[in-house]
Amino acid sequence: MVYKELQYGQMDRRNWNMMFVGVNGAPSENWPELPYTTINATPMIREKPFIASDDKGFNVKIPAIKQNSSGPDWINGVKAEKTLTLNEFYVVRPGTDNSKSINSALKKGRNLLITPGRYFLDKSIKVTKPGTVIMESVWLRLSLRMEILPLRFRMLTE
Repeated sequence: MVYKELQYGQMDRRNWNMMFVGVNGAPSENWPELPYTTINATPMIREKPFIASDDKGFNVKIPAIKQNSSGPDWINGVKAEKTLTLNEFYVVRPGTDNSKSINSALKKGRNLLITPGRYFLDKSIKVTKPGTVIMESVWLRLSLRMEILPLRFRMLTE
C-alpha cells in the first residue's frame, strides 16, 4: 500500500510494507519490527487535472509539477498552475463518438472529456499535440472492433 502527498494523523494499523512518500506525519521507519518505508519528500509529482467551478462556471484545473514536496497543496492554499475552460474540451459521448470523431477533435487541438460508457473504436486514438488533456469521468470502456489496435502513448513535452 502506497500513501502519497497526505497530511497524516496517527498510524495504528500494520500491513506488510506500507510506503509513505511525501506524507506529513507519517510513521518513522523501524525495519523489520515495523513494516513501514517512509520517504520524507516526493522527488517529483504532478497530480491529475480536476474539474472545479468559480463565478464564471466550470473549468479544469491543471496542477503544476512539484519537486521535493510533502503534504497536499490545498492545505497551504497553493493554486493550480493552469486553468482551462470547458469550451476547450470536446465532450466524448458513447453511442455518438468513435475513432473518427475523437481523432477529428484532437486534430483541431481540442482536449477530451470522455463521459462514462462503452466506446467501439476501429482505429487508434492519435494524440499528437503536447499538453493535450484527456479526462475521463468515472468508468469507461474502449472496445476495438475487427482487430486489436493499440492505443499508443508517448510523453509529449510542452
